[in-house]
Amino acid sequence: MILGIFWVLNGFFQGFRFPPIARLLAYCIPPKQLATKMSVWQTSHSIGGALAVIICGYLVSFGWRWCFYVPAVLALLGVVWMWITVRNSPKDVGLPEIDEIEHKNNHKETQSNDDEYKQLLMKKIFKNKVIWILAIANLPVYALRFAVLDWGPTLLKEWKGLSLAHAGWIVAAFEVAGILGMLTARSALQISFLMVKLIEFA
Repeated sequence: MILGIFWVLNGFFQGFRFPPIARLLAYCIPPKQLATKMSVWQTSHSIGGALAVIICGYLVSFGWRWCFYVPAVLALLGVVWMWITVRNSPKDVGLPEIDEIEHKNNHKETQSNDDEYKQLLMKKIFKNKVIWILAIANLPVYALRFAVLDWGPTLLKEWKGLSLAHAGWIVAAFEVAGILGMLTARSALQISFLMVKLIEFA
């Protein structure tokens, strides 16, 4: 029960990472480059997942509790580093704002009328069929991903007789393949849009 509670809390607090980083990227990257940069940034959790199984594959020989202690310390060090180095906007470090006027206009439009903002939120997010389709499609993808991450090393150890360290590297390769697949899909999508525009132009 205790592990279950902490597992839920872990996922809950991990969700806090997205809003501030998404906001920071929007303020530091021009709109035309934002989608590509966000795609690259999204690989960070897969990189973390790959490193976690590799590190824990070696740590488990010292005791399974070390697979909790060491990642927690690394995460804490990362938080301290970000607290010291990350700034709210380019202006805070003496750089020009990216599309400062556009950001101000968007901010004014969002804050000017709460009712209008709520209607926009309902229309663009909660009543958006595309968002719901992507969310539902993402559910089995993540179920498979976490099944492989959580049970892959154990399966490879018990069924194939591999060491946990070796199994960790194999499961990490699964995460790396996911990164390559995501970036390839992104590139393929950009090429498709470009081809559509060329056909329309022709």
